[in-house]
Amino acid sequence: MILAKTADKAFAVIFSHKMTVHYPLHELIPNPVRVKSTQCDIFYVDEHGHMKLPRLARGVAKCSPLDQFVKAIGRKLALTRALDEQHPFTKAERTAIWTAYWGRK
Repeated sequence: MILAKTADKAFAVIFSHKMTVHYPLHELIPNPVRVKSTQCDIFYVDEHGHMKLPRLARGVAKCSPLDQFVKAIGRKLALTRALDEQHPFTKAERTAIWTAYWGRK
């Protein structure tokens, strides 16, 4: 979990990585296809450090079955998509979230 703070708000950014198996209906692809994905969820954090529901934004990045799965690329794509979602993040909020992302350990 990554915590990002602005002057008056705090956000929690959580990443999860999944692998799903798809069974193609096409006869030319006889074997199941494994698809890996990265999901990014952004929540408000209250003054006590607890995440507040509902989730503000979610971004998902899916890897092609032909590509090598790289967590760093998936995290960047998922975070970009979460920040571009319907929640209107201000420039200061987006800057704080990206700064916290790049400063994570």
